[in-house]
Amino acid sequence: MSTYKENMGFIRTVLNILAVVFALVVSLVYIVANGGDYASPLCQYAGVNCPNKVVVDGYTSEKYKELRQVYQKMFDEKRDVASCFAVYG
Repeated sequence: MSTYKENMGFIRTVLNILAVVFALVVSLVYIVANGGDYASPLCQYAGVNCPNKVVVDGYTSEKYKELRQVYQKMFDEKRDVASCFAVYG
């Protein structure tokens, strides 16, 4: 016969598993509902550290102006939220 403590340990384990599954389902629903856009869980659930307008800055030579525009467009469309790029020539 199991004891009260053993039962409570089992119940806690089940609740922890359910909490993880719930978080994964909510994240999946968020991603699908937003057409595949992704934001960090902290942003999704608490609204903290959400990317607003990302500005691509720095010097760009004429040769790479089009690349810079494509890069900015990816941030504007929220297809990218935190990357970096550098070319030295």
